[in-house]
Amino acid sequence: MKNPTLPLLLLAACQSIPTAAELDAQLSATALAFATAIENVDLATATELAAPSALGFFQAEAEFRALLWEQEPADPMPLAVESAQHEGGEGTAVVVIGEGENSRKMVLHFVRTGDRWGADGFARAEGEPWTLFADREEQVRRRLARAKAELAGHPELAPIVTAYLAAAAAEDRDAITKDMTDSCRAEELKNQRSFTNGFCSGRYSVARWQFSRGSVDGDTATQRVRTQLQRADGSTDGEPIRFEFTRTAAGWRISDIR
Repeated sequence: MKNPTLPLLLLAACQSIPTAAELDAQLSATALAFATAIENVDLATATELAAPSALGFFQAEAEFRALLWEQEPADPMPLAVESAQHEGGEGTAVVVIGEGENSRKMVLHFVRTGDRWGADGFARAEGEPWTLFADREEQVRRRLARAKAELAGHPELAPIVTAYLAAAAAEDRDAITKDMTDSCRAEELKNQRSFTNGFCSGRYSVARWQFSRGSVDGDTATQRVRTQLQRADGSTDGEPIRFEFTRTAAGWRISDIR
């Protein structure tokens, strides 16, 4: 006796296999969502839409972005998929960003894993060689390592800068000038436009800050700091500060602040 359920199972299996047109439609939708995530720097969504081989790249990129201060979001641009096609388990999509003369294109490459398309690379223009996200992961991880090292500050200079900024928050004129050379102290107190006078007078304060690049060259050194200054009227302004140092018999001393 024939199995009556077999034809139904075969029919269900055939119905579960997407057609070429359906695969192109899936690819188009994924490409639009992925391009939108990239434009909006939405790395969580981009990671979800990435191919398995690209996960390390996007995870490292997300970790790097998390170290950065929030930036003003760019105005959203209209996006549209110009073309999406596949051959076997690989797909290509061209996404147009913007309109008119100011528009540009994002050319994306996808691979199909299981029942989903995942982005694994891009090209600068149609017909050009693909750049795989996986091939750029090492570069992003090196950048991430440098950023982490910078945020820690130079081990010899960071404590002095931290003490300066703590004294600035307290508007403590003696403490803020304690680790300066004599010439630097005189200049900072004389110059009404100096950072030191600005902090001590309450003209502005440091709302937030983080270390940036630091370097030592013999008996001189530099430690940079990113700050967000808050003025007396409540407005804020991003202002980098560069501390120059000189090595003395008593240790490192601030020789200039710019």
